[in-house]
Amino acid sequence: KYKLTVTAASGCSAVDSVSFIMKNAPLVHVMNDTTICRGARFMLYANTSTTDSLRWSPATSISDVKVLTPLAAAIQDMIYVLAAYKDGCMATDTVSIATQTSPVLTMSNDTTICKGGRAMLQVTGADNYQWLPLRTLSSYTTANPVASPAATMKYYVIGTNINGCAARDSVVVSVKEKTVFSLAPFVNSICKGGSVVLTIRGNGTYEWLSGVGQVDINEQVVTVTPVVNTQYNVVAKDVFCNTNDTLRADITVKPLPVITVSKSNDLDCIQGESKLIASGGVSYKWLPAQPLSNGSIFNPIAKMDTTTTFVVTVTGQNGCESKDSINVLVTRSGINSYLVVNAFTPNGDGL
Repeated sequence: KYKLTVTAASGCSAVDSVSFIMKNAPLVHVMNDTTICRGARFMLYANTSTTDSLRWSPATSISDVKVLTPLAAAIQDMIYVLAAYKDGCMATDTVSIATQTSPVLTMSNDTTICKGGRAMLQVTGADNYQWLPLRTLSSYTTANPVASPAATMKYYVIGTNINGCAARDSVVVSVKEKTVFSLAPFVNSICKGGSVVLTIRGNGTYEWLSGVGQVDINEQVVTVTPVVNTQYNVVAKDVFCNTNDTLRADITVKPLPVITVSKSNDLDCIQGESKLIASGGVSYKWLPAQPLSNGSIFNPIAKMDTTTTFVVTVTGQNGCESKDSINVLVTRSGINSYLVVNAFTPNGDGL
């Protein structure tokens, strides 16, 4: 409390006073000055006697300027100030953040190897390296380890410079299975005069060695028409894995049935039906079947009003088929008509 006495020239005086109430300013103490790797995120922190009203400045790269422990990003050297307010009083403290350059890593590209193969990984831009995972690597602390994965794998590397700052990158080594080639059909048979399609399964390059006729010897699919039992061979190559495989297909050519077809007679006014006969097989199919007593036997009976050509398909015991035909002549005008002369000589004199 302060008192003021004022005295005039006349000797008169007056007295007045003023009182001051002292309030304690909040206590504020922020973290020590520190060095952070550039680009890294870190936490600012402080001790204070009040959390009623806080504010960090500058607000650049701070997650929340009104909390005691915000996250910040070290994008450049920076001095942060924390101001604390209580009962109208303010206190401040500062922290200086210095930044160190982080390494910039340059990685080798993702690569593919054949199963059982190896790939050299390469990284630059740092002073020390740590690779993960450790298995299947020749070394996990060098810039160029050799990877031998059994299956596709992603490798990570952490590079650290002399400042202790680190960066992380990754590379994928894909593992390709060696191509398994096959030739379809593996063993097959055809009837003489027929064709078979040979197909190589598996992507690669191909070279037919013999017997495929006038086709491109590098085709993946060829059609062949052997006249005798024939073995076909092809070399299939996996270009990426540099492996070869020689494939083989054996085609058996089965003989066609030797058939004969005959008829008992043609049709006229005297003979109204004809027996057809085929031989040389185990099953028969006649067309057209409608005029026949049975179109599925070797000796059907034919009855019709018009001349007809019958085609028979004969299947041999080996499943092969042959065809033949026979023509049955009809010389009557209808089923109930007869040939009658329009003149005759009863006494046989020819007149």
